[in-house]
Amino acid sequence: MTKRTTRLSDAQLVILAKAAERDDGAASVPPRMNRAAAAKAGASLVTRKLAREMRAKADMPVWRKDDEGRAISLVITRAGREAIGVDEDAAE
Repeated sequence: MTKRTTRLSDAQLVILAKAAERDDGAASVPPRMNRAAAAKAGASLVTRKLAREMRAKADMPVWRKDDEGRAISLVITRAGREAIGVDEDAAE
C-alpha cells in the first residue's frame, strides 16, 4: 500500500499551522480571510479528517456558529499534524 500525499491549499496550510501552534489545537479564522473562504477551507479539512469540529470551550476561538447559534471550534487532528509535518509530541 502506498502512502498518498496530502495536497493542501495555502489557506488550509495557514489554518492548520496556526492550530498546531496552540495547546488546544483550535484554529482561528485568519485575519485577512473572509468567512466564506474560511467555511470552505474548514469544511474541506473536516471532510479529509485533518480537522474536526467540536463545541467551543470558553477559551477556544470560535470557527463558526451552528444552526442553533452554538459556538463551534475547528481543531486539528493527528492526521492534520502529520499532513503539515508537525510532530504531536513536539507540541507538548
